[in-house]
Amino acid sequence: MLTPVPSFPRLVEIERRIQSLPIVRTLYVRDFRAGVATLAVGLRSPMSSDEVASALATLADLRMRVTRAARNALELRIEGEAGVA
Repeated sequence: MLTPVPSFPRLVEIERRIQSLPIVRTLYVRDFRAGVATLAVGLRSPMSSDEVASALATLADLRMRVTRAARNALELRIEGEAGVA
């Protein structure tokens, strides 16, 4: 889960940035409502949620903070992104 995402064009931009990571095999947007995007990400090799979060942190223009981590899920907040009214 990724928040806040202020618009669909911004979501597409974020999706492309995440897909550019070498660890990502597939990425699908499962849901997008009220500034919250749920993404399904397929990885090229098994990784822990901490390893995935570290890889996402390499995207310099997306400052993301993990708000919750579980075995197969991450909740991320984009820092400095305007919310949805």
